[in-house]
Amino acid sequence: MTAGANVTFTVAATGTPTPTYQWRKNGANLSGATSASLMLTNVGIADAGSYDAIATNAAGSATSTAATLIVQTLPAITTQPQSQTVVAGSNVTFTVTATGHAGTHLPVA
Repeated sequence: MTAGANVTFTVAATGTPTPTYQWRKNGANLSGATSASLMLTNVGIADAGSYDAIATNAAGSATSTAATLIVQTLPAITTQPQSQTVVAGSNVTFTVTATGHAGTHLPVA
């Protein structure tokens, strides 16, 4: 997923009584994330991780398979190459610096 996008995870569970949900990121409960869908808006690198949901009712609980969110950022040139004047036949080196993030890959448990 590209940084700045919106992401929605959805889970479904059945049972009697109807289950309640708790979403987790990297095994930690997400505050207020208690519906069948989890929407993340304007994702950034900090949102990358492993997401799952726990469905619970009076009979017990079940945990979904984890889904991994990988967030990529667009590259940006932070240092531009500088013009140079050299004698014909000489070597010249141009330097450029770029930033960007190819993504965070996390193992799925």
